[in-house]
Amino acid sequence: MKKTRNKQRKLSPVLKKVLHQDGRKLRWLSDETHINYQRLQRLVNQGYEPTLSEAAKIANTVGKPIDVLFPSEDLSKAIAAAVQWRLREQE
Repeated sequence: MKKTRNKQRKLSPVLKKVLHQDGRKLRWLSDETHINYQRLQRLVNQGYEPTLSEAAKIANTVGKPIDVLFPSEDLSKAIAAAVQWRLREQE
């Protein structure tokens, strides 16, 4: 898996804020999502972009939309492509 880093802006502030408001820690998120703790640290503290499946797991676990937690143009394009693919498969 290729690790990409968003150098223009960090993606973590929203996720960090949501976890803090809920009184949750990264360890809890790791246990709930089955995403490696160190990987989550990189996402939150170093600005790495999550994969689409990681973003979906995290968003589902914390109850927030993906685009709110991870406001990334690349991630938005990936979501749009996945939705279009799913719609074609259903036809």
